[in-house]
Amino acid sequence: MLYEPGSMIFHGSRHDFDEFDLKFASYGEGTDDVSGLYFTEQFQGARYHINRCRGSNKGVIYGCQLSNSAIVATRGIPIDLQGDAVIQAFQQLSLVYSAHSCDRDWYNLMEFAMLRYAPGADALVRQSQRDRAINQLLYTVGISAIFDYELNFSDAAYHGKTMLVINPKNLLITEKVFI
Repeated sequence: MLYEPGSMIFHGSRHDFDEFDLKFASYGEGTDDVSGLYFTEQFQGARYHINRCRGSNKGVIYGCQLSNSAIVATRGIPIDLQGDAVIQAFQQLSLVYSAHSCDRDWYNLMEFAMLRYAPGADALVRQSQRDRAINQLLYTVGISAIFDYELNFSDAAYHGKTMLVINPKNLLITEKVFI
């Protein structure tokens, strides 16, 4: 399932602010720096993550939307099936990375290509560092967010699919709920 433009996404934080900034990524609930901000499809999922974050039960849930100009790639679906904007962005990547566009596991194959072809790449480099490098690469070709970022490795039954926003300039805060 692709991201539906205009859909609400939610982020839970212990802090009140008026815009999202990547310099504060990784300050939440045990996250590694993957150069992005995590969102969920469900309000309750954002609330759940506030409660998990260092034992806090007070915070702010941000209801947000991505702007119409945001380009959102979806993990688990071949790039070739994701619409013209995603396809055009992906075609800007070198052949080492874009050759995997017809595979539904395109993100993990990009990671493999990075390990195989990047000068000095080390297979023992932490997963978060590899994710960060891939997300920065996607950012440079105009991808704003990755929908269903965690695939099957999240508590999706509880909070819905995750969205990793890698370009918060395309993110609009439409509501704040203080809990």
